Amino acid sequence: MKKINKIILAGLAVLFLFVLLIVVITISGYDSFLGKEKQLTKDRLEELKNIDSDDDGLNDFDEIYTYKTNPNDSDTDKDGYADGSEVENGYDPLISDLLIIKDPAETEVNINANEYEMRGSNSFLIEKIELEITNSQNEAKKILLDDFKKGDLNWSYILKAKNDDLTEGKNLITVLAYQENKITKKEIIINTALPKDIRVEKISVNWKEELVKMDNECEEKHCQFDYYLAGEIKDGKYKEQPLYLEVEYSMGNIFKHYILKDDEKFYLKKNNIEIEELADLPKTIVSPEEEYTIEGGRVGNPFFSEIKIEKKLFTHERMGDIYLTEDGCAAAELPDHTVFAYSFTIPFISKKNGLLEIIFDDGSENKEEYDYNKITGCGSLCYHLDVISEKDLSPKERLIIAGRAVNGDPIYEFKDTNDEKLKELYNDENSVAYFGEDWQKADGNKYSYEQFIDSRPLLYWQDPLGRWIQFKNRKFMSAAEMCKPVIYLYPEEKIKVSVKVNPNGGFTFTKPEYNQGWEVEVSQDGKIKDLKTKQEYDYLYWEGIGLNYPRREEGFVIKRENLNEFFDQKLSFLGLNKIEIGDFKEYWLKRLNNKPYYKISFLTQNEFNRIAPIRFSLNPKTVIRVMMTAESLNKFKSVPEQELFAAPARNGFTAIEWGGTLLR
Repeated sequence: MKKINKIILAGLAVLFLFVLLIVVITISGYDSFLGKEKQLTKDRLEELKNIDSDDDGLNDFDEIYTYKTNPNDSDTDKDGYADGSEVENGYDPLISDLLIIKDPAETEVNINANEYEMRGSNSFLIEKIELEITNSQNEAKKILLDDFKKGDLNWSYILKAKNDDLTEGKNLITVLAYQENKITKKEIIINTALPKDIRVEKISVNWKEELVKMDNECEEKHCQFDYYLAGEIKDGKYKEQPLYLEVEYSMGNIFKHYILKDDEKFYLKKNNIEIEELADLPKTIVSPEEEYTIEGGRVGNPFFSEIKIEKKLFTHERMGDIYLTEDGCAAAELPDHTVFAYSFTIPFISKKNGLLEIIFDDGSENKEEYDYNKITGCGSLCYHLDVISEKDLSPKERLIIAGRAVNGDPIYEFKDTNDEKLKELYNDENSVAYFGEDWQKADGNKYSYEQFIDSRPLLYWQDPLGRWIQFKNRKFMSAAEMCKPVIYLYPEEKIKVSVKVNPNGGFTFTKPEYNQGWEVEVSQDGKIKDLKTKQEYDYLYWEGIGLNYPRREEGFVIKRENLNEFFDQKLSFLGLNKIEIGDFKEYWLKRLNNKPYYKISFLTQNEFNRIAPIRFSLNPKTVIRVMMTAESLNKFKSVPEQELFAAPARNGFTAIEWGGTLLR
């Protein structure tokens, strides 16, 4: 028995040694394998440094090991800015920079002035910007930035001591950026040591019943300035001095009041002089019966005598008679015969997320986004609601109640789901429904007709003035490919400059390669050198998608064989020189040759800036942007002629851009 036990123990010992030997060999072999794998990993890491999988300006190595971002997602934090752009500008690509304060750059700043301009940028997702101001006297107020609309990428606001935005000491400014149910908040402290004389000098004026036009040395057909005698100052140190009004024609009218001192123009606003009759005008007015609200008052481009009045609305104690203009604004005549204009508000827009607050008859709440403003340009007095004439709509025959707004007003939709208006929208190849996620043109509408109808593509509301307002689901808003916009740069001396364009639907092509912006060196002769490739170009070239692209009724219907002469005339008026016009015609004339007629119109610079904002690291003194819209026609049709504004004279560093869109 003992002998058997010894044999078993000896066998176990041998087995143990055998297993131990296998383990040693395995470990030794695995260690050898690890060494190879480490070598492979090192090689792979070097490869990653030369790869940018998501084309965001950061190589994959830095994304994974330095910034911890996703190498396959150009916008890791989903704030609308590429990871590389955020790193380049000092922001964290892992934190959503929905709101960036540019001025002041610090969270606390000391100033010695009675005004301070705050500036910032934001994601295209932001729907509105609001300032909460608490001055050093603990007086608080909120200011909604009226000029800011969803899709804008920049904002600014001038804080003024005269408005008690700034008082001596510590002022707290909180900037609020709203995106759906999310609010991004940033706080800035401005410590103000106000100059001793911060008081604005106020004067009153005996106004002339009619402006008296002054002689103008300009003999050109389109003078850039006109001058008028507006009245006589009736108090203060300038008492009995004539008051003049200067009008500058530059993509719309710019008005300035001045007096003459030693035969030189002395501008009142520039010298802290305020005209009482034109100061502190109300920004919001509620109609006498509280039926509706108008807001966002601002001085309009034309004189009051130049606008078309539809009817008088009511009389306001400060503003006098308020009128409805033919293009749908509310307007009052100021004492200097300029216009103060207001926009009509929609009473059932959610302040929280900007959605229409509607309960449909099936009990569901609206969750879709709708557009209800017509895009208008720099000649516009206000934000125009999308008013549809009763004659064209035939509401009694074609509409039924779809639900009710939170204020109780009925909301309508088409009775017949095959109504021609719905069919026309569904088949509109210039809507975003005909573009894929990569903004390549799709073979057809990406929604089935049933999905289209279920999304309630068109809704209607009759406002207190009896007008029919159209709401269009943003899934079907207009889009267009902007073809070959090119940018010429003309500096006064050789410069290095960064140029950034942001078409709201993205790029489809750029030359040279965009790389989050063009970094270029430009000579006085306009030759552009790409600093990355060292190649030279005559201009920067891009193509992209314009969302909510403006569609206008007015324009010019031109025979195909007359387009050459037409472009010579109009493009020169809009500010292009002979070389630029030649480049434009070389590209476009051969593309506008399939139909006997073409309807041609042009975006205003405001419209162009809204769908494709442009920025420069060195700001040009003159920027001229021309975007043509062409629509092919089988036969002539009569359209209202578009009013064009003469371009400003080129002065200093100048940037010129032209492009076009051919609507299907």
